[in-house]
Amino acid sequence: MVFIRALAEVDDRTGFSCGNPKLDRFFREYAWVNQSVYSISKTYVAVEGAAIVGFVTVTPSEIACDDVPKPKRIRGTPKAYRLPVIRLARLGVGRSRQKQGIGTMLVRYVFQLAIQTETLLGCSGVLVDAKPESVPF
Repeated sequence: MVFIRALAEVDDRTGFSCGNPKLDRFFREYAWVNQSVYSISKTYVAVEGAAIVGFVTVTPSEIACDDVPKPKRIRGTPKAYRLPVIRLARLGVGRSRQKQGIGTMLVRYVFQLAIQTETLLGCSGVLVDAKPESVPF
């Protein structure tokens, strides 16, 4: 069974590969440091047993009201306002587990985080930094 939890220092990230060298390097070398030392992002891992089968990294962010599509704008909000969002910055699924729903599970988890954040602090949505080849997903 696969479940999602926060990345921990003891997690073995060395064997993880999603097939994208830049994502793999980020996960192995920077995800924990960015989370624990710099506090600029949080990484969550999809685990099955002791194996990490995927990860997603999120960070707080904001967007200008003008960048929100007109039908989705909050009526009466001044254009100068910056809206708080969660940025889905990175997502990777292990090669052997791709196309099995792990990526979808991680994206849903990010939306759950956005709902929790909206309740606690305010959050207008999720902003996704997607590579062009990942847009169809």
